[in-house]
This record gives sequence, C-alpha cells and structure tokens, in this order.
Amino acid sequence: MKEVLARYLEIFPGERERLRPLQKFVRDTPEPKQLFHRQNFAGHITASGFVLSADHKKLALVKHKFLNRYLQPGGHVEESDQNVLAAALREILEETDIQSCRHLPYHADPQLPMDIDTHEIPANPKKYEPKHLHHDFRFLFCVESDVEPTGATNGESRWIWRPIEDAIAEDTFKLVLNKLRTAPRRM
Repeated sequence: MKEVLARYLEIFPGERERLRPLQKFVRDTPEPKQLFHRQNFAGHITASGFVLSADHKKLALVKHKFLNRYLQPGGHVEESDQNVLAAALREILEETDIQSCRHLPYHADPQLPMDIDTHEIPANPKKYEPKHLHHDFRFLFCVESDVEPTGATNGESRWIWRPIEDAIAEDTFKLVLNKLRTAPRRM
C-alpha cells in the first residue's frame, strides 16, 4: 500500500495534505493485513466504485442503511479479495443489480485508484464499533449496457441512477467531480 499511495500522490500532489491521516496509518501499521481488518479501529482501507451509466451521464448510488444517504457502492476488503480493485468490483456486484460493468482505469497503472478519500465513520453502538476512519480507494467503472434499478438487492440496500451534475450538491462527491467529468471512455 505504501507504493500505491506514493504513486497516487505523485499524480495528485495537491491531495497530500488531506491524505495525511492515511499516510500516517500506512506508516504506523506494521502488519499489512491490519490495513484492511474491519476490527482495526485505528482505521482500515475500504474499496468502492463509481459506476457510470453507459452514456457517462449518471452514477449508480446505493442507499447506505447506517449513514442514511446515497453513496457509491463499496465496503470492506475481504481476505478472499485478490486486491483492492477486486474488492470494489465485488462490492458493486453485491450492492446493485449491475452484473456487467468494466473497470475504466484512470491511470496507466490499472491498480491505482481514481481517488482516495479518508472519512470518519460514526460510532455504531449496535455493532459495538467506535468511530473510526475509512480510507476508501475509489475506482471507476462503467456499465456494459443500460440497466434499471430493481429495488432492494440482497435484502440490504437499494440503488438509483443519479445525474453526475446533481452529485455536486453532495460533499462526498465534490472532490471527485472533475475526475468524473474527465473520465476515460474506454479501457
């Protein structure tokens, strides 16, 4: 992860300050598996995907049950995931009806995320979890063909298409909006 973060910051040096908590977390976590462990309340790395519609005008967003707001599909990295990119794709498949989407590498290195966002997750007394940080590695995907949301998926969440331009109103998307506007059209 140190190498991925270093390469990312070479491309986006202006994000160095806002990613200082992630830099410290990676530096201070001696066991690599602990970077992803969901019970590591110093924080952990998560994975998500910005899924564009076929025409690149809409984003697939999932209603987060605990936070009660729409976010890009994503979640925890599991031991069975080959890498963080694979975790993002698995989360998309689990949280939406989208069965056919492709990764749109934003960089020459396809394992490099389009964006990294560090954000606080509030305490969840029902799960006995204190507040902690998620260091979300966010990748870009596009559906192969149009698909309409069918409501709840896996009994957990529901998802919608939302115009990219409307996403500017959401704080979580402001930092990535320009990246989404200039997203590559092909692999």
